[in-house]
Amino acid sequence: MSLEKSMQELAESNNKLAEAQNNLAEAQNNVASQYQEMIAFFAANGVPASASADKPASSKPEAKGETAAQRKKREAAEAEAAAAAAKGSGDGFDDDDASGESTATELTADDVKKKLFEVKDKFGDKSFALEIIAEYGYKALPDIQEKDFDAIYADAEKALKRKK
Repeated sequence: MSLEKSMQELAESNNKLAEAQNNLAEAQNNVASQYQEMIAFFAANGVPASASADKPASSKPEAKGETAAQRKKREAAEAEAAAAAAKGSGDGFDDDDASGESTATELTADDVKKKLFEVKDKFGDKSFALEIIAEYGYKALPDIQEKDFDAIYADAEKALKRKK
């Protein structure tokens, strides 16, 4: 191979390298821009941003041999029991205000969504929030039905407590 041909190939290689570096820089700028937009979106929706990338403990069933469906039922029952305990004994001393009416409200889709975003921010990855809803047969936040709001919210809180 002649020296001139080697120099020409080297120049072409350097040009390709420069082009690749420019493409990389452009991609990094795009990612940084998208990241800033995401942070702004979370801030606008009252969700604290977290840079933590730690992973939670495995979400395997607690009892040996317990299936996902059994776990879901057990956790839903626990969530109902916790909600009942939060409502109080009904003797009037547990009410949230003096009028005798409880100010407790039912969870909305937005409440559940915010809690799942907290999980996403806390763990630094949306896969943990998606794991929670997948246990109830959902693939996306808009799919979640009202009947599962309490249980999903409770699971999200458990995941956040596990992370602390």
